[in-house]
Amino acid sequence: MGLFFGRISLFSCLWLMLILFDSNYIPFSISLFAVSFAFFCLLTLQKHHIYFYVVLSVIAILHMWTVGTEQFYIITYLYFLVVDATFRLQGYSLKGYRYVRGQYDASSLYRIWTTAKNNRSYR
Repeated sequence: MGLFFGRISLFSCLWLMLILFDSNYIPFSISLFAVSFAFFCLLTLQKHHIYFYVVLSVIAILHMWTVGTEQFYIITYLYFLVVDATFRLQGYSLKGYRYVRGQYDASSLYRIWTTAKNNRSYR
């Protein structure tokens, strides 16, 4: 039970930092936190972990693409999900999640690259 509360507190702290330091529109970020918190609590179920991790990743990418300003906090949160998934998923589920996350990471890097490229063009 202590491990569960540790994971929940770390998850909540990461989202709190994400909302406070990375969000342009706080009410939308809080609603995404509520949805992702519900899915994170559903990870205690024994089946279908991969689907919940994919949904959590999609919510994080949605936050980054809509109201995010800095990518540091979202990348930290995504790597927290990867580490958590590494300990909880096994076999083909872990390989499938890593493949899907690779696609999301590619979109994240594209977002960072286009933001940096656009910021340089104004100078």
